[in-house]
Amino acid sequence: MANVLLIHGTNGSPDSHWFPWLKKELESRGYDVLAPQFPVDDNQNFDSWFAEFRRIFSQLDRNLIIVAHSMGVPFALKLIEQNIIPVAGCFMVGGFFEQYEGDEDSEIDSTFVKENFDFETIKKNCKRLFIYASEDDDVVPVKYSKNLSEKLDEDPILFEDAGHFTEGDGYTQFEDLLVDILSLDN
Repeated sequence: MANVLLIHGTNGSPDSHWFPWLKKELESRGYDVLAPQFPVDDNQNFDSWFAEFRRIFSQLDRNLIIVAHSMGVPFALKLIEQNIIPVAGCFMVGGFFEQYEGDEDSEIDSTFVKENFDFETIKKNCKRLFIYASEDDDVVPVKYSKNLSEKLDEDPILFEDAGHFTEGDGYTQFEDLLVDILSLDN
């Protein structure tokens, strides 16, 4: 059975939003789920997150599934681009790859995002890509998730009123995401 790496967003936690529910659902189906707490606040940058990833790397296998939210998405893209481990699927929720207007965390985000991701390499290194976006996302405007979709040649899975897919938006469970992850086994 594949293992799943959950990557939270800026100043986030594996104990927030739909992550605890998803972890429990996947573990009950036999998946090994890793949900590390990446550094937050003043310690949050790409290098500190990569150090945490290296710490857990030995627990990952070749059937890796990545689930990333918000800032976790460009971090996941960098991992896939670098081809550190084969990735069976990457599920990107409320994500982006570029600096965006209105980004309250732009100083932090600048260590994660770049305009020149090698999207051809990312597509080659990851068997399946899923992009979830909401028309009313007030954190990452939907156009940036759509830009990501265009770069990856994947149609986004669009929601009308999911906000940024957070607990505050009513997302303590995410059935559509679970169904799509389980579809990789078919």
